[in-house]
Amino acid sequence: MVKRIPFQIRGLLALNGVSILGNAITEIAIPWLILEISGSPLLVATVMSAKILPLIFSIFLTAFRYIKSEKALFAVLIISSVVNFVITPFLVVYLPYVNKQEFNSVLSLGVSMTCFGIGTTLSSLLYGVYGKYFSSNRIIFSGYSLFVLFLISMNLFSGQYVLFIQLFAIGMCIGFSAPVEVTLIQRQVPEKLFGRIMTLFSSTRFLAVPVGYLCFGTVLESDFAKQTPLMMAVVVLGGLAIYGVIQKREKSENDNFSI
Repeated sequence: MVKRIPFQIRGLLALNGVSILGNAITEIAIPWLILEISGSPLLVATVMSAKILPLIFSIFLTAFRYIKSEKALFAVLIISSVVNFVITPFLVVYLPYVNKQEFNSVLSLGVSMTCFGIGTTLSSLLYGVYGKYFSSNRIIFSGYSLFVLFLISMNLFSGQYVLFIQLFAIGMCIGFSAPVEVTLIQRQVPEKLFGRIMTLFSSTRFLAVPVGYLCFGTVLESDFAKQTPLMMAVVVLGGLAIYGVIQKREKSENDNFSI
């Protein structure tokens, strides 16, 4: 019998999708203002990196050793960090840049973020209802593979309304895949380590963000600016490959142990 996810947990998963949007919307004004004054996406990336750095220094050694020994959790930590390395600069640096350069409209930026937020919220709600019917691996591979495809599509198709549709689709991918981390930790981590494991996850994911800001901010300052979504897609695809290798090794070890 399939265990039903409690209403309170489904509510938290929905809030997880809303929080992705909320954190990004509160940051819209800063990148846009910097772009208005300087026109430099690299400066946007530098300012946002400096803003987030004080939040990332709280990693516990015990928690890290535990995650390292639990390959399923370690694999999720890696893909989560890689996606965070891409998605936060995508929202906070790349989207303001595109809306400024292509449409010169802060309203377009607001609609862009709204489309993404609607996608994340809707898919988080869907995960609360239907997530129990799918394995964590299937959700991660499917969700983030589609994320890669929609990033690639941004290099192939352009236009304001096309952008809105792509952002809604990307939000759907992120909102359905991201809650897997929380549910996996709840299932596998002992209660006495839960707080430290969650802190390690948060700290590691935050650590990837300023690096992503600087990397993609530099790309946007270069002659390869229009290829930024494609580069982001390659990074996520690399993270999925690493995730798959770790999962395959764990399965092989478990099979050998059972023999």
